[in-house]
Amino acid sequence: MAGRDNLLRKPYVPLSTYRLQLNRQFTFSRAAELVGYLADLGVDAVYCSPYLQAAAGSMHGYDIADPTRLNAEIGSEADYEALCSVLQERGLGHILDIVPNHMGIAGNSNSWWQDVLENGPSSAYARVFDIDWNPVKPELKNKVLLPVLGNLYGKLLEAGEISLQYEKGTIFVRYWDHRFPVDPRSLPRLFDKRLGELPSLLSEAGSLQEDFVRALAALGNLPAYDELDTESVARRRSGKQPAKKAFRELAEKSPVLLGWIKDCLARVSGVPGRPGAFDGLHEFLERQPYRLSYWQAASDEVNYRRFFDINTLAAIRIEDDQVFTLHHELIFRLVREGRIQGVRVDHPDGLYDPPGYFERLQRRCRQESGAGGPFYVVAEKILDRKEELPRNWQVNGTVGYGFLNALNGLFVERSKETEFDKVYIASIGHAIDYERLIYDKKKFFALVNMASETTMLAHHLDRISEQDRTWRDLTHNHLALAIREVLACFPVYRTYISPGDSSISESDSRYIRTAIGKARDRLPALQPAVFDFLESVLLVRPGEGPGADSRRLYRDFTLRFQQISGPIMAKGVEDTAFYVYNRLLSLNEVGGDPMRFGWERTDFHAYLQSRRENWPTAMTSTSTHDTKRSEDVRMRINVLSEIPLEWQSRLAEWSEINAPHKTAIDHVLEPRPNTEYFVYQTLLGIWPNKPLDAAGRAGLLGRVWEAVLKSSREAKIYTNWSHPDAEYEEALRKFVSGVVASEKFMASFLPFQEKIAHAGMLNSLSALTLKMAAPGMPDTYQGNELWDYSLVDPDNRRRVDFDLRIRCLKSLDEMEAAAGPTVPMVRSLAESWRDGRIKMHVLRVGLRLRRRERETFLDGDYRPLDVEGFQQRNVVAFMRVQGGRRILAAGGRFFANVFSGRAAAAEKSPWDKTVIVLPDDVACAGPWRNVLTGELLESVLDGKKRVLEVPRVFGTLSAALLVNDAG
Repeated sequence: MAGRDNLLRKPYVPLSTYRLQLNRQFTFSRAAELVGYLADLGVDAVYCSPYLQAAAGSMHGYDIADPTRLNAEIGSEADYEALCSVLQERGLGHILDIVPNHMGIAGNSNSWWQDVLENGPSSAYARVFDIDWNPVKPELKNKVLLPVLGNLYGKLLEAGEISLQYEKGTIFVRYWDHRFPVDPRSLPRLFDKRLGELPSLLSEAGSLQEDFVRALAALGNLPAYDELDTESVARRRSGKQPAKKAFRELAEKSPVLLGWIKDCLARVSGVPGRPGAFDGLHEFLERQPYRLSYWQAASDEVNYRRFFDINTLAAIRIEDDQVFTLHHELIFRLVREGRIQGVRVDHPDGLYDPPGYFERLQRRCRQESGAGGPFYVVAEKILDRKEELPRNWQVNGTVGYGFLNALNGLFVERSKETEFDKVYIASIGHAIDYERLIYDKKKFFALVNMASETTMLAHHLDRISEQDRTWRDLTHNHLALAIREVLACFPVYRTYISPGDSSISESDSRYIRTAIGKARDRLPALQPAVFDFLESVLLVRPGEGPGADSRRLYRDFTLRFQQISGPIMAKGVEDTAFYVYNRLLSLNEVGGDPMRFGWERTDFHAYLQSRRENWPTAMTSTSTHDTKRSEDVRMRINVLSEIPLEWQSRLAEWSEINAPHKTAIDHVLEPRPNTEYFVYQTLLGIWPNKPLDAAGRAGLLGRVWEAVLKSSREAKIYTNWSHPDAEYEEALRKFVSGVVASEKFMASFLPFQEKIAHAGMLNSLSALTLKMAAPGMPDTYQGNELWDYSLVDPDNRRRVDFDLRIRCLKSLDEMEAAAGPTVPMVRSLAESWRDGRIKMHVLRVGLRLRRRERETFLDGDYRPLDVEGFQQRNVVAFMRVQGGRRILAAGGRFFANVFSGRAAAAEKSPWDKTVIVLPDDVACAGPWRNVLTGELLESVLDGKKRVLEVPRVFGTLSAALLVNDAG
């Protein structure tokens, strides 16, 4: 138990993490089998996807249905205990991904949601879910809209697809695989008109008839679900279960009575072809605390807040103290028992009060863990390039999307942006106004996909306006228009105004005023007073007219607005615009900005310096389950930024070769050039390192087609998820298939792809080396210790061949055991780079170095290093300094022209006459040891400067981790 004791002795911070995606195909037991491998790799903590009880069949775990239990599909309590035990034995930490914003409500696995459907606002769990019980549509008062039907309600009802069923003592509404509970008070209406039949049916059954009638009476006498006074709610809750139990026992006691009950249900359920026969079922359904509806009605009328526009993910009110305690019951037990040492919080932007949530989470976790300092918490938060993580969030930082995009930007050739723009415009035939694209997509999403959420906001705002004679003439329609316009113009994901704030930050005020100003300009015809009112509410600045609680109403609206602006931004930008603007796909990443064409070294260093000062223990991620493309795919695509003219030449050639694979639809050849441009980048990024046989090519085609189809539907131009255009999608499928099968295309594509792949490999090794030494805690997404050429989910959640990875690690350790890390060993790995062991070598050496140099990486200063000479733009270097320890990381970049497709120059080093300048104020006497190759290097004097010569630093590998411990 020494490992566990070490973890709990003081506040835990992982030196590195390894992300595992748990599901029914990758269980607790399988994860436990891999702990030894991960420990040997050098990993410091296992970072698990959500593993609380999710909806049946969930492959990701973010649709938690019961947060009080472990997911039975992933394993038993004993399996979980075994995983935790082996983690503790090997001294590895355990980070859990938690989901406080929403719950999964698909099927019947969420008992809390089922209770709400049965009891409406009187349910003990009504406060859990963020439901508007008094929505705009009066027919939905005290009801929940359930958008689950595949067609219009009336059509399906009269087709007999909705029926009443009896099973194991329970009556429920069935629609295919859906089972909906019924209000127990409504049950007697199913039998009232036929009770006269019972005496003859049950003449031999003694008092059964009287007992059954009394049971129905008990059900009918329950208070209605919309009687919400304390006494009525209490009577309903206390009387419901005994009455249901009596009904069930009587029904199961007599086969005759049970048969009669089922016959009554069948008659009420109607007969197809006789519309009038469904009147009784319709009347019964209208008495339920929910309303079944066509799924497409959700975007306009659903009255529960959703996770984005996903109907099966219902948002919860985690800001409520009781809900917070209930939802975290198991999590806090796991913290208390030392099973987990940290958490990743999913989608905090959806929370009503993120700072308040993190404060409560931190307080309870510290209390339960017994640690003397902060509990390790990271937030899945996306920040605009000029935005900072709020300082009042009690977290260690984010999961690392900012780092991902900063690191990736280093390998995009900024000086070639103008040329690259010309290539893109020429290739697709027109320019795309990216800012306008974002505005249009956000507005579309607010108007269509999340119209119900924006309508609810307008309803709240309308109620507020009615309480102030200054604003009461503003109409609901105008308020809704203004809200959607402001959401479309909002410059960041959300503001961070909290319930207890006495003032609004300058940045939040600026974001609100900016959005209001842009919205005014875009809607000049709308009465200015509408925007004046909305601005005063969002800034929580009521006038003197409203009543005493006006500030509370304004603040409540603003807090709700904040919960919606994030999803509108995410769906409009990441899930729509990113699939339209295809200039350089490596930039279209979660948290990224496609308009920022590369990062200068000075900007990168400034970013890491700020990270060291403000969030030194945040995660540093480069691939995740949410990224659009894996780290290695992005590094390949980045190479195109270096060679725009060659890229343009290839595009022209390939377009001509593949023209026969296009299909004319309405006199236009499909797919159009922008989609074709997307396809070629995707193929360059994903193409395997080894030759493909027929089966391999078929598998690759399937993956590419799935990604291209998803991209086209997400773009929402020629097809979409709601209304797929079969003709267009068939044309797209034909094109992708034709391209992959074309030998003429392959003859041109494969040599170019080889060049891109080799330079991309070098990019990846440099990026990984810098990641290992940068401020923060490096995370490795499952499988990425070898080359991983994955696309957007579900492609990036495929099974990982861990047996292969275990063999690779064993071979590396055996090679090193024989002679240590040597130049011949590393050169051999570099020559056989396609098998991925060179990447694993860099990773394992980096992770193990972090273990040995814990204090240097946790507390060491960050020192950017100047590079001078012929190739100075192509080298990035920095130093970590702690006491007498110095660790220097250096990586090359822009390899397309440096190496011209070769592993090394034949005669003269391409790094000739290039030096890394060591700082004057840091003693760097003695040799430097490259832990990747085992080489010893001496610094030299260049005038008055002490430098390291890059030809020696990169003599074996174009990336280096150097250690110098001379004080």
